[in-house]
This record gives sequence, C-alpha cells and structure tokens, in this order.
Amino acid sequence: MLKLFNTLSRKKEEFAPREPDRVSLYTCGPSVYNYSHIGNFRTYVFWDVLKRYLKYKRYRVRHVMNITDVEDKTVRMARKEGKELQEFVKPKIARFLLDMAALNIQRPQVVAPVSKNIPAIISLISKLVAKKYAYVASDGVYFRVRKFRGYGKLGEIRRNAIKEGRNRFDDYDRRYVRDFCLWKFSDKEPNWKSPWGRGRPGWHIECSAIAMKYLGERMDLHCGGTDNIFPHHENEIAQSEAASGKMPFAKYWLHARHLTIRKRKMSKRTGNVAYVHELILEGYTPNCLRFFLLSRGYRSKLDYNEKTLGEGMGFCRAFGKCVKKLKEIRGSGKGNGIGKGMVLRILAIAIGRFERAIESDLNTRRALLAALEVANECGRLSHKMSSKEAGIALGGLRKMGFVLGLKWD
Repeated sequence: MLKLFNTLSRKKEEFAPREPDRVSLYTCGPSVYNYSHIGNFRTYVFWDVLKRYLKYKRYRVRHVMNITDVEDKTVRMARKEGKELQEFVKPKIARFLLDMAALNIQRPQVVAPVSKNIPAIISLISKLVAKKYAYVASDGVYFRVRKFRGYGKLGEIRRNAIKEGRNRFDDYDRRYVRDFCLWKFSDKEPNWKSPWGRGRPGWHIECSAIAMKYLGERMDLHCGGTDNIFPHHENEIAQSEAASGKMPFAKYWLHARHLTIRKRKMSKRTGNVAYVHELILEGYTPNCLRFFLLSRGYRSKLDYNEKTLGEGMGFCRAFGKCVKKLKEIRGSGKGNGIGKGMVLRILAIAIGRFERAIESDLNTRRALLAALEVANECGRLSHKMSSKEAGIALGGLRKMGFVLGLKWD
C-alpha cells in the first residue's frame, strides 16, 4: 500500500484516491523569469516517479501543471530588457520543456500558462468577492484572511498570530497584514480588463484557478517544493475552499526539499545554479542526472557536488554492462540456462523490495538499490542464462526502469 507524507496532517498516510481507479494530480510548475535549474528539476523528477508508479499500479492519472508567466518578477525583468512579456518568457518555457524531455519526465496532460487562463482567474475572484471573502482596495482586490477560519492549517500558522491592522512599512492598501492580493491594478502592459479595473492576477490565485478549471473543486494530490508551503499553498487552500465551500481542496499535499550546492540553497536569484542542458553538454548523461536526483528521498537533504554526480555515472555504467550482457545473450541464444524459476524468483524478490521502497513515501534510494541488486545478480549469472531467461530478466529491469524513469537500454 502506497504511503505518502501529507504536509496537511504532518504524517504518513495510506494513499486512497477519491475515485477507485482515477487520480487527479496538480503540480506547481516553473516561474519563468529565468531558466529552470537542476534544483528545480529535483521536484519535477520526484512527481514524475509518483505519477509513473500510480500508472504502474493501473491508476488513470490526470496531471495538470501551470506555468507562471504572469508574475511581478517576470514582468519587471521583461520591462528591464525592453521586451513584451511573451517574447521574454517564450525561450524559457521552450528550454524548460526540452529539459523535461531530456530527463525523461512525462509531460502532463495539461500544461497551462497563466496568461492563457485569465478568464478562469477573474471568475474565481468574482466568486470570492460575491461571498465577501475578498474586497476591493485602491490598488487591487485582496483576500480577507481573517474571514477564513481554517487559515494556517498547512503551514501551522496560529490563528491568534493573524493580527489586525496594517504594517506601517506595508506598501499595499490592505486591511490586515496577512491579506493577500488576488488582482493588482495596473495600466501598464501586461494587463487585462476585469470587473474591478485593468490589471493582472496575484500569484496565489493563479494556481487555484488553473487547478479548479482542469481538475474540479477537489483533487487528490497537490505537489510542490517546501518553499511553496507558506504562503503560496496556504493561500491556495484558503481561497479555493472559501470559493467552493468544499474541503479539502486537495486530499494530500506533498513537498520536496531543496537541492543545495556546496551546502547553500540553489537559487536563480543568487546565481547559485547549474542548468540541465549545460550539464549534459559537459558529459553527464540524462540517466546520470536523474539517478543523482533520485539518490536521496524527496524529503531528504541532497547536495549537488562531483562526488554524488560521480555515483550516478557509476550506477549507470553498472546497469549498462548488465543490460548489454543480457541483450547479447537474448540475441545469440547461447547459454544452457539456470532455470526459468530461478530467474523469476530473483525478480520477484527484487521487485517486491523495489515496490515496498517506492510505497514507503517514495524512498527512491532503496528502490535504486533494489534495482541494482537484481542487475548485479543477473549480470553474475548472465553467462549461464538462456535467451528466454535473459528476456525475462530484461523485462523485470524495464519495469523498474519505467517507474524510476531511467532508460537501461
């Protein structure tokens, strides 16, 4: 039984979707004010393994991911470079999708740029205004945090910490310090017409509107990085549940830990980054990079350095040798055989360990070790295997490879 650490309950829970054979999955996509780095892809690779395992278990997965192409930082940087917003973000979105494909990350059924979903955002804000969960101020439309009684349940923010009154250093015309902006008035491009005035959406409302448009008012899984817990996902819960009157907005909330580089957070803002396409040009294979990202669990620390990347290269070489041997046997038909039963037993033990590892909150380190164990054992016995036995062994390795998103051959 798959168990996942739910940030909302702060414990591991057995995964049980709302419908027996269907899973709705929303993942926060990139903010394209700059190119996505290898640290960003740690999160996307893990959610890809989650989705692959659900498919492996015969669930039908509906996966939606947004692309944040309308956001204050992106708008500022586009203006700084003297470019229209779409001209500025287009190459960054294209590179992100290319890097996704290079790392063998399955593309979501829906990839939704914010700029293409403005009507859904305006519609959601209108519901919140009508229900008096939002109010119009001089500079925009704000969510009334104190009206939503469940605020703080994801990020463990105590309700009595939500104080009344404005911060004297606050540049926003909001009634309370924690009220957040749903719609920002602006007469500069990019802007859109709304019932309250021309402007653009705030960051938090974008994900709620896109998730609800494509997945409905409730969903099974909502995933992102740990930096999204507060305020982004906290605010998503508040505005979504306030608008629909239904809870929970998402049944399970999963958050991946940051990748560090020399013990410091990898960040586009500081330039402390490494990019996927550059690493591939340096000679690191996509398989190696993916192994590196999966070499620790998604809630564990992982530091980017030459040693951990080297481990990935060694792992991939070991698998490559085993698969090559098995393919040669399968092609030549040589070998007296060790018995189909023995091969099946080796695979059954390894796949059992592999599945238990994945089902223990996506413990990919243990899953990788289980896959390596069967590869080593098959490699050791490969000279005795028949063509048919080699084919069975390859089939087992490919099953594990599918879940991990690693290409053995």
